Amino acid sequence: MGKVKRLALLGSLMISAVIVFRALTFPSFQPTVLPCALHGPREFPGAAERLAEAVRFETISHSPDQLSLEATDRFVGWLMRTYPRVHRRMERHVVNGHSVVFVLDGSDDTLRPFMLCGHLDVVPIALPEAWTSPPFAGREVVEEDGSRYVVGRGTLDNKNSVLGVLEAMEYLLGADEHDGDGGGGGGWRPKRAVIFAFGHDEEVGGMQGAGHISRWVRGYLQRRRARLGLPADPAAKDVEFVLDEGLVVTDGMLKGVRDRVAIVGTAEKGYLALNLDVSVEGGHSSMPRPRSSIGVLADAVGRLERSPFPSRLGEGAEAALLTHVASEMPFHMRLALANMWLFSGLISYVLSAVPTTNALVRTTLAVTMVEGGVKENVIAPRARAVVSLRLHPSDSSAYAIERVRQVIADERVVVSVRSPASILEPSAVSGCGDDDFGFQAVATSIRQVFPDVLVAPGVMIANTDTRHYWPLTDQIYRFCPSELRPSDLGRIHGVDERISVSNFHKTIDFYYHVLRNADGGLEALRVSRAQTRQGTGDL
Repeated sequence: MGKVKRLALLGSLMISAVIVFRALTFPSFQPTVLPCALHGPREFPGAAERLAEAVRFETISHSPDQLSLEATDRFVGWLMRTYPRVHRRMERHVVNGHSVVFVLDGSDDTLRPFMLCGHLDVVPIALPEAWTSPPFAGREVVEEDGSRYVVGRGTLDNKNSVLGVLEAMEYLLGADEHDGDGGGGGGWRPKRAVIFAFGHDEEVGGMQGAGHISRWVRGYLQRRRARLGLPADPAAKDVEFVLDEGLVVTDGMLKGVRDRVAIVGTAEKGYLALNLDVSVEGGHSSMPRPRSSIGVLADAVGRLERSPFPSRLGEGAEAALLTHVASEMPFHMRLALANMWLFSGLISYVLSAVPTTNALVRTTLAVTMVEGGVKENVIAPRARAVVSLRLHPSDSSAYAIERVRQVIADERVVVSVRSPASILEPSAVSGCGDDDFGFQAVATSIRQVFPDVLVAPGVMIANTDTRHYWPLTDQIYRFCPSELRPSDLGRIHGVDERISVSNFHKTIDFYYHVLRNADGGLEALRVSRAQTRQGTGDL
C-alpha cells in the first residue's frame, strides 16, 4: 500500500473515531429535577369552571379598528372579582383603557423583575356551524375514555395562560393557608418583583395592547431605577426575562424522537409581504403581443418557487433544538447531530423535505394572491401577485427583498412592500445555555410538571406581540404548557378549540413553578438541581 493510501486510511479512521466518540459522549441538555407533587383539583378547585366562564366573554379582535372593547372590559372586571387575593395584593393598572398590568414588588431590589404575559382577545369564528359545541358557550364535555375537556374559543389561545397565571398567583398568595407553601401571614412574599401583562389586541398585532404596556413598563422601570439611586437610562433592559405564549408540548414533530417534546420559542421568524406588479400595453386578445403581463408574472412566480432561500442550519435556534434532543435519539441519528460540522448538509437535506421542518431552517416564500385580467377577450394591462415570506432569524427583510429581485431578474416585474404593516424583522435569538436564567427557570418548571417530556429551544414560525417587549429584555421565551397531538394543532384558531381539564390543572401548576423558580437567581436553581441529584429537595 502506498504512503498516500496509508495516510488516507489513517485519516479516515481518525475521523471515524472522532465521529463515534462525539456521538457516544454527547451530553444530555435536560434539567435534572424531581417531579413535583402535582397540583390539581384539590389545590385548584373550580378552575375548569372558571375557564369555561372566561370563554363566555366574546373578546373578539376582528381588526385593529374593530375590537370587542365592551366585552374585554367586562372580562377584566370579572377577573378582579374572581381572583380577590390578586386584586388585594398586586398593584393593578389599566393601560390604554383596556389592557391590564399587575405588579407585585419583591423584597430584594437587586433582583430584576420578570414578566408573565398573555392576551385577553381571541380570533373570530369562521365556521360556527362546524363546532360540536357553540364556540362561546364554555361547555365541559366528556369523551368516551372519560377525559374531560373545556370547549370554546380561547381555551388554547390564550385565556388558558391568562387564567393559569392568575390561578397560580391566587394560590401562592394564599400560601399561609396551604401546608408547606411558606407564608408567615399574608401569603407568598416574593424576593423578585413580578409583572403580569395582558394585552387586549394581540390577535391583530398588539399595537394598542402590548405596545402601550411596553411603554408603561419602561416608565415603571425608570421609577424603580430612581428608587434604587441608579441613573435614568431609557434604553436599559431591566426586565430579567419575559415568558409569553408560544410553542407547546407535543409528539411526532421530530422524526426519531420517541418522547414528547416541549419546545420553548427562543426566537420568532420575521414577516414580509411583497407585491409583484407587471404592467404592459393592453389591447384586444385577437392581436396579442409576444408576452402578456400575466405570462411575465407567471415566469417570475415560477422562478421564485424553483429557487428556495438557502438553508441557515446552524445559524439560528434550530441547531439548538436538534442538539437538545440529540442525546435521546437513536444512535445513528445522534451520530449525525453530534457531528453537524460534518453532516450539516445531509441534515439540512432531510429537514428540507418536510414542510414543518423546512420552515425551521430557511426563509420560506409562498404565493398567496394573484390578480389580473378584466375580461376574457381583453389583454390584461396589469397583473399582480402577492408573496408572503417568513424570515429566518439570520435573514433581514432587506436581504430578502434583494434576493427576490435577483431571482426574478426581470425589470418588468416591480417588487415592493405591500404596506408598512407588512414588514417585521425577525427577533433576536434569546439564550438557552446553562447561564441563561430565564430559559433555565422555564425548562426546570416544565420538567417538574411534565417529567416525561424533553425540553428544547426552537423557532416560532408564527408571530406574537412579544415584538413590543424587545426594548425591555434580551431574554424572551415563548411557551404555553398545552399538551397537543399534531392532529390537535389545527384547533388553535380553528374548529372545536379545547383543553383537557387535567391539562389546564398542569397549566396552572407550570406557572406556579415558574413563579417559584424565578424568585431567586441562577444559583438557587443550581442548588435545587444539586439537591435533586442528591435525592433531596422539591417544590
